[in-house]
Amino acid sequence: MTSPLQFVIGDLASDTAEGEAARVLDPLWMLARQWQTGELDGKDSGSPVGVRMAVEAAMLERWQPGAATARGLRAGAQPVEALVEAECWDTSTHPHARLAAETGLGLQQRLVAAGLPGTVALLRVSYPLPLDAGTAGDAASARYVALMAGRVPDGMRLYRYLQPLQAQGRLVAAFGEAPLNQVHEDTGAVARVLDAWLTECATFSPGGVSTAAAHGEAEAWQAERLEYGFAVSARLGGDEVTLAVDDHAEGVTDWYSYSRDASRRLGAAGTAVQRVFAFLPSPVRFAGMPRPRFWELEDGRVSLPRLEQARDDAASRLLVDFALRYGNDWFSAPLPLPIGSVSRIRNLMVTTNFGERWAIGATVAVAGETWRMYALSGVSGAFADVFLAPTPAGQVLESAAVEQVQLARDEVANLGWAVEAVVESAIGLPVDRAEQYARSLAAAGAAPAGAAQRSYRLGSVVPSFWSPLLPARDDAAFWLRGATPRMTASGSIEGLQPWGRVLQPGQAMRVREEEIRAEAIVVERRYRFARSAEGQPVLWIGRCKHAGRGLASCGLRFDTVETDTV
Repeated sequence: MTSPLQFVIGDLASDTAEGEAARVLDPLWMLARQWQTGELDGKDSGSPVGVRMAVEAAMLERWQPGAATARGLRAGAQPVEALVEAECWDTSTHPHARLAAETGLGLQQRLVAAGLPGTVALLRVSYPLPLDAGTAGDAASARYVALMAGRVPDGMRLYRYLQPLQAQGRLVAAFGEAPLNQVHEDTGAVARVLDAWLTECATFSPGGVSTAAAHGEAEAWQAERLEYGFAVSARLGGDEVTLAVDDHAEGVTDWYSYSRDASRRLGAAGTAVQRVFAFLPSPVRFAGMPRPRFWELEDGRVSLPRLEQARDDAASRLLVDFALRYGNDWFSAPLPLPIGSVSRIRNLMVTTNFGERWAIGATVAVAGETWRMYALSGVSGAFADVFLAPTPAGQVLESAAVEQVQLARDEVANLGWAVEAVVESAIGLPVDRAEQYARSLAAAGAAPAGAAQRSYRLGSVVPSFWSPLLPARDDAAFWLRGATPRMTASGSIEGLQPWGRVLQPGQAMRVREEEIRAEAIVVERRYRFARSAEGQPVLWIGRCKHAGRGLASCGLRFDTVETDTV
């Protein structure tokens, strides 16, 4: 007697066998479908089984920040962003109390470990930490300065004094001048400790410790455009290839950020290296492409027919047609290139399984072809097929904005405004200027209650962290940063200067007129951390620019009558 389970298993087996056979009951229908889909139009050709490439590559060896003098570049040593954006942490106008204390503490620990306590006491007295907590004057900075004052020397002041002597090989000359001429311990041991400490400070971070006074911003920063500009170059094929980036403001760069500048020469004098590579090409694979096996399930995450239905345009149809009909005709061959180099393929030879050998040229070498993938802007002629492999920054970690400035046009007041929303404190922390301004108004106190009287106001008071932007008289293409007026206790009028670095206090700042828009432009300074291609940690401060949402009204009014309580 046969059980019901045996009947079910038997039915499943027969159904599976019928499906696995995949019999074609109408061969003429199959041929018709092949004719309709264009399969019968294909030419007899072999599959590539070998690829031989001759590549010419040269390392980037020179770079130029902004309009400064070109200098040498060790490509791959650190991310390009760290090289271009890094600015001084500590300047004469914006001292960094935490950096001064930590560098001084590092020197103090080295001297104590070397058995030189007398030199430590001398430096504490000769280079004391400043008691001023900076312009921001926040409570956290004041507490930090009060804690560290008298306990460690000011490492930044000492570094600025000794670093030029070390660069000239004259570090021992410092012991003939005050205060080091008062060292009563082994001067040779002290000199060795100072030399090691100076070397450590110089490699602390890009731009972190510098002898450059004044404003301390990166040389590549273009204040007129609120973005970075720089160029790199290498010598390829007997001629110099200069690649420029004129509008770096988004925080990251890649190969498409560069364009060739044929008019600029940075002095690259290296020699390109030619190498030959042989590969076994492999088929290109991408999500959603048709599977080569009959019973293999397709990837359900990508539905190309659904894409074609959703976007009924030529680009979508070309994409779907490429994926479904010609996706299996593409092959890839990996090409190892050094990081921080420019290169071009001098020769590409493909061998098929029929023994055919085909020389493949660049699309620019084919008459009438103008479309190119992964090509740089501005390249032509002998350098039309140049490829750039920049130094990647990888995963970049960013802090909260330690400084944020918003620049916008005020159509009602017929001028522009630069608002310092956030500034950096003396210990590197963000300080909200609007909050500080509100506290200062609360501390001033309200007038006592009494009778009300009317008073005439020539102009209302603008918040102290708002700076006006006015059209330049000599050139309408630029706007100048002005100063908010305030009356001093003596009755004189003075202009309030910005606290941060972006608006360049104490200097004449010019901004191009097209950068001042109604929707606002936001410029931020952030601490950024990444690792170089060699795995070394890199920490720097960089700036970025992005669109804002506009500014609230500053409340500026002229010629008004207000009611006061006296």
